Amino acid sequence: MGRRLKMKEIYQKIKINPDILKIFALITMTIDHICMIFFPDPANNANRIIGRTAFPIFSFLLMYHLYKKKIFKKYTSRLLIFGLLTSLLLLPFYSGELNILWTFLFPVLTLWIIENARKDVPWYLVVFIASFALCIFGILSPLANYGFLGYLYLLAFWLYFEKPHAISVILLLILALFVNKPMILGGIVTVLTTSFMLCIDMDKKYPRLIKNKWFFYCYYPLHLLLLYSIRALIMV
Repeated sequence: MGRRLKMKEIYQKIKINPDILKIFALITMTIDHICMIFFPDPANNANRIIGRTAFPIFSFLLMYHLYKKKIFKKYTSRLLIFGLLTSLLLLPFYSGELNILWTFLFPVLTLWIIENARKDVPWYLVVFIASFALCIFGILSPLANYGFLGYLYLLAFWLYFEKPHAISVILLLILALFVNKPMILGGIVTVLTTSFMLCIDMDKKYPRLIKNKWFFYCYYPLHLLLLYSIRALIMV
């Protein structure tokens, strides 16, 4: 009889460069946005299925690096600056819910507050502060893409990195299934993408394929601005 495998030995064993995943996510996100901007009819939602892979990839990588490096201030400033910039650039074309950078910002701020509290105050105050932060940013989260479920989904990744048990995996996959509601097929794609991400070996050192850290932040507002501008020209 062979020894029973532990969860850590089952997961995180696929070796793939995170920059390859980022590039793949950028491509699928761009395809998704092309469909969203040029074919906005809900009947065309099937064309956006491939885009359901982008959010779990970016969520996983953001939360993993945040958990490992605890660079809350850097991520907060970058997400806030580019979230505001994107909102301002797209104001002539779109005034709906806040963009995805705000979706990422709210859980980062929540975790920053909680992690700081855990260092300096008694446990009962940590519970109070954590509850307060979850309430405030949970209330704000529906203003951004993916809403409250997207907010919980990102926090669930942090929980998985902190406690990689079966319960945290199940919670993460349940949230992945419903985060694209009412796109049922989109939920299935998100579950499959999330499951794949949990199997990646992130402890291995990979060479950087894109060395400019600002590329991914700049690409998001600029590609949306370009797509909306093209649509505006076509409709003139």
